[in-house]
Amino acid sequence: MSTPAISTPAMSTPANQFKQDVEKLAAIAYFQHLISGYGNGEHPDYYQIVIQGKPKHYALEEAHRVLVGLLAHRFELDVPTPSAPATVASQTLRQLMVR
Repeated sequence: MSTPAISTPAMSTPANQFKQDVEKLAAIAYFQHLISGYGNGEHPDYYQIVIQGKPKHYALEEAHRVLVGLLAHRFELDVPTPSAPATVASQTLRQLMVR
């Protein structure tokens, strides 16, 4: 007898892509020694970032802003401020890939 799988509501594609972009930005920040840890938060729309040994849970949009700010400062990137955070994530990732 098999147990039925528990289904969880899937994130929409843009939200899932945005979370993946935040994950990529966090990985880059981690390997540049700008943060000391990162990972999923307690809730699906939160992300944990460890800065100077202190973990903090951020809403995805806020985590994105923190990471883009750290990376922009580190790499002296020209980061535009459009209304869509996903656009900033994509532009920031593209700039980092070019370097």
